[in-house]
Amino acid sequence: MAYHKKDDKKEKKMIIAAGLVIAVVLAVAGTQMSVGGREYAKKVKLLKARGYEVDETVAWGEIDEYEEAVTERFKDAVRIERREITEWIEFYGIFRDSLSAPVYDYSIHDSVHCSEDEYVIWFSVVYLRGSSQGRFITYYIFPDG
Repeated sequence: MAYHKKDDKKEKKMIIAAGLVIAVVLAVAGTQMSVGGREYAKKVKLLKARGYEVDETVAWGEIDEYEEAVTERFKDAVRIERREITEWIEFYGIFRDSLSAPVYDYSIHDSVHCSEDEYVIWFSVVYLRGSSQGRFITYYIFPDG
């Protein structure tokens, strides 16, 4: 009878250990899920605090239609490009440079946009100087990675 008690204790320890591992894994996964959008919210708040106009009306899923409308507006004189930026400092630097650039010389088009659905921030620049085909470049960043 003592033999069975020993096995029961061992089995209980294994169940407790397995339960502890599962609990830790679920806790870490839950923490990661709840963090989604935290950096995004900080960056949008930062842009608004610095006085920039942040447009939340164009969803990231509608970016193709937005770029198509730009192409029509410029009568197919621009080549559409998208560039993902992974570092906030680089993104913000390009954004600041585009604000002070001469018109149509990599200057900002419209305003900075954000989409809460995908946690993405983006802006577009236009270049139409000295070439037969200009460029319309959309820079975007996913602050949460």
